[in-house]
Amino acid sequence: WRDTVSKAPRNARARNNLANALERAGRFEEAMAVWNETVAMWEKLVERRPEDADLLLNLANAYSMVGKTEESIATMRLAVSKAKRPITRARLRVSLGAALVREGKLEAGARELEEGIEALRQRRAPADRSLLSSAMSNLGWAWANLGQTEKAIGLLQRAIEEDRSNVAARSNLGWALAMAGRLKQARAVLEEAVDLGPDAPAALSNLGWVLAALGDLGPARATLERALEIEPREFSARGNLGWVCLREGDLECAVARLNEASGMKPEDAWVQHMLGVAYARSERWQEAIRHLERASTLAPQNIAYRDDLERAKRRELPSIPGQS
Repeated sequence: WRDTVSKAPRNARARNNLANALERAGRFEEAMAVWNETVAMWEKLVERRPEDADLLLNLANAYSMVGKTEESIATMRLAVSKAKRPITRARLRVSLGAALVREGKLEAGARELEEGIEALRQRRAPADRSLLSSAMSNLGWAWANLGQTEKAIGLLQRAIEEDRSNVAARSNLGWALAMAGRLKQARAVLEEAVDLGPDAPAALSNLGWVLAALGDLGPARATLERALEIEPREFSARGNLGWVCLREGDLECAVARLNEASGMKPEDAWVQHMLGVAYARSERWQEAIRHLERASTLAPQNIAYRDDLERAKRRELPSIPGQS
């Protein structure tokens, strides 16, 4: 990949592949150096051609890889406004919607995706079917997490019909089925997703969670560890693995993995709660109370989080979520 990048420095895919390969080899500083070089390159190009929507999109994607989330989203919005052709605007809107959804801005992301999907449907071009399927998959995931589970399931099934090779749509469908309590169906769909894309970390993470929810902790742990081997930045796999370790009684692993997940997304209430429970089960009460307080602040409507916080203050062990 270094050779490819040296010959074609503007090849965004080659740069991404080089950085990902370095991360998988554990060479994180070198990977970050590649991302930073990529950001600097796109910034210079955008400075010369500020009206070029495609360059703006590449810069936005590079910003996201170095953790500059707000800059990434702002740049994507700018790219949408600069797009001259309706189809380009639709494609950029889909990218913006997906980015917003990834950052937990579900309602804003859903709006962008809905507009992009409508534009793609009106065009009805066979070449857009894969993009349409991807957009529908992201919108389905957003709807599922907004509590519109059955609506999400229907949309995700249509996304698969648009593109039978869409691993992400199958992964998201499996997750939506799990959220609806249909765990056996979810497992079957997620196993299909992993068969289709054995190196898809999100599908592996979702399958690991479902296996654990069904009580198959050993296979769940192996599946989640595989997801992290493939993609060390897969947040959900790290959090899910912490939860599985907690259920297995491996408190050292649970605290370590959940702390890593917390470092990646400190605003995630579920991770803060799991980490608080892991510390409480380890009888590290001050740390437990701090994280349980954080979880309750982030999700004040969650009664279970408040109950576990009160238990920790009384030095009582909270139950482990999902443990029968």
